Amino acid sequence: MASTTPTPTQTRSRLPRPSGAMAVSLVALFVSLGGISYAAATIGSAQIKNNSVQSKDIRNDNIRGKDIRTGTLGSSDVKDKSLKGVDIKDQSLTGADILSSSLSKVPAANNADHAGTAGHANTANTAGNAGTVGGVPASALQGKVRWVQVKSDGDIQAQTGGITAKRDLEGQYSVDFGSSTVGGMINASGAELGTGSALVNAQRCGGPALGTDCLVGNTPNRVIVHTDDPDIAGLNDAAFYVALLP
Repeated sequence: MASTTPTPTQTRSRLPRPSGAMAVSLVALFVSLGGISYAAATIGSAQIKNNSVQSKDIRNDNIRGKDIRTGTLGSSDVKDKSLKGVDIKDQSLTGADILSSSLSKVPAANNADHAGTAGHANTANTAGNAGTVGGVPASALQGKVRWVQVKSDGDIQAQTGGITAKRDLEGQYSVDFGSSTVGGMINASGAELGTGSALVNAQRCGGPALGTDCLVGNTPNRVIVHTDDPDIAGLNDAAFYVALLP
């Protein structure tokens, strides 16, 4: 009877083949381990649906200025009160970023509308209030101006007070301010033009050093006034104003 002892080759055992379920599990494991790297390397703009990414999909405080293309943001992108302080770097916007013609008037700039008569803008910085001149209120300066309105016959029509006047002769009047006029400026003009424009000339009395020599009452308290209607030959009577400005 022949021997049935197995040979060494026949005693070698075989490894069991993996089942289909095991193979699927292994593939899933490999995909899960390498899927993230694969996605990061292959997903780009073309794979993202337009208008699908929302604000909640972006990590807070993660967008920087370098992520936004220069010159692409406009007025419609910056709505009134839509940005908070953290969205724009302090002191980063300049005049070049703002359309000046679109700005409304700054409230404090209303006072600048009257700067046209300032003469020099540097002096306007210390004006403070247009109601003052050199720190003196306009009302105080008005109180220092002395004036009189004289009718053609020499009578006073109106005045600030303390002034007398009289007609010396045709077209010549004497006005006494009651105190020295030195240091002030004399200004005169016609009060009744009629059919023509009366020319009025006023000079301070007291001699050539102050103005002119007056025949009567040659003191700096007095002012001599000449009136002339250019349509009539020689001096002729006319109503006038004369004022002494400080």
